[in-house]
Amino acid sequence: MASDLLEQLARHEVPPPPPSATFDHDVHRRVNHTLAVLHVVEFVLQALPHALLHFMRAVGGLIGFTITGQFRPVKQDTTKRDSDESV
Repeated sequence: MASDLLEQLARHEVPPPPPSATFDHDVHRRVNHTLAVLHVVEFVLQALPHALLHFMRAVGGLIGFTITGQFRPVKQDTTKRDSDESV
């Protein structure tokens, strides 16, 4: 069975490779376009919301300090970690 398949493949002609310069240029253009789109999507969906969240927390603290005249107390982590415990 394997020899039949190989014989069938031997009868088929292999098309010539595409011109090197055109092929390389097309591949680079497609890859660069895809990477640029992915970078913009990642920036808009991940980096901007993260930065805006932290910026809004700072603006909220500024507004709270302006209204009350006091800083909001920072919540301390009161849970003990395994690495903090001494044996």
